[in-house]
Amino acid sequence: MTPAAAALRAEFETHMPDALDKVGPTGLTKASAVNPFMGRGAGRTTLYRWYDGIMASGRPGQHKLKVVRATTAARVAIMWISNTRRGIARVLA
Repeated sequence: MTPAAAALRAEFETHMPDALDKVGPTGLTKASAVNPFMGRGAGRTTLYRWYDGIMASGRPGQHKLKVVRATTAARVAIMWISNTRRGIARVLA
């Protein structure tokens, strides 16, 4: 693989989680994921092969899981702080 193709593949791999975040897993099609990279040094079949490999690897799902975990942790922390403040207010009242 040439350095240009390796750079394009790396860019494609970082694009996939962002594309999934924007449209969701049911809204993403091969064509919508591949079209921004057409005419940039890799053919359609190569881009489709990269897409299939990424989707089969489970990486997009792992990315989404990390986002959900981080969001949940933030919500739990906010609730804990809120409940702690209420408890302190009750004790001091």
